[in-house]
Amino acid sequence: MKNVVVRALSGAVYVALIVGAIFLGKEAFAALCLLFILLSVAEANRLFGAGRKQDLLCNAIDIAGGISIFCGLTAPFIFSPEEVSSLPVFAAAIPFTLYLLVRLTVELFLGRENPIANMGASLLSVMYTAFPLSLMFILYCFGGRYAVLAMFIFIWLNDTGAFCVGSMIGKHKLFPRVSPNKSWEGVWGGLAFCIIAGVLFTTLGAEYFGDNIIRYVIFGITASVLSTIGDLVESLFKRTAGVKDSGNLMPGHGGILDRIDSLLFVAPATLVLLFVY
Repeated sequence: MKNVVVRALSGAVYVALIVGAIFLGKEAFAALCLLFILLSVAEANRLFGAGRKQDLLCNAIDIAGGISIFCGLTAPFIFSPEEVSSLPVFAAAIPFTLYLLVRLTVELFLGRENPIANMGASLLSVMYTAFPLSLMFILYCFGGRYAVLAMFIFIWLNDTGAFCVGSMIGKHKLFPRVSPNKSWEGVWGGLAFCIIAGVLFTTLGAEYFGDNIIRYVIFGITASVLSTIGDLVESLFKRTAGVKDSGNLMPGHGGILDRIDSLLFVAPATLVLLFVY
């Protein structure tokens, strides 16, 4: 019972943090994205570098690399048009290029056994987390707070539907090699929850989400499918590293990657959907 209470309280704080940042404005949401980048890059570094010596210097450089991606990609949405227009076209690549040069140079002096694997773990940590989280901030600026809120609700409903339906009638395993508890029945349950939510957004909440039902149903289907894939990919990483959770940051939930694994896949896809439809 105690574990259930701890898990519920931890989840409530997580949801409140996200919803609060969404409605407090662009600055607050940028801070949330940067917080997620800081925590997830550090956690991914430990996960991808499992069994190898970790050092504070490389972690700090990789976190700076994640922030550099955010700064490079989001500059046009943070600064004024006049300030952005004065920048060269390649300005977005400069922060990440500097990170890459520094990280390669540092690896030269560390003298570790497998520098290629170490560099690969660092780069994967940065790209896997910081790139989609930066796109999530662009989604917020481009699509608005309600599009981002809908995205999170779709992800949470997909998890809820998959768990409820899967635990009740789940018999056919989805991907037992990676995640033995997931079932096809759970996948269809999560998908149904998202489709229903997409309809409700545009009927009961048309004032905020608009009245394009087809758009939000497609939105929900995409979020459901990619949410499941994102979860499976992170499960693959954890199974390879031989760990149950990506960390212990959130009591009852695991690490930050255990909470945002779906988000890392859904956010970029949502941004693309808003551009094309």
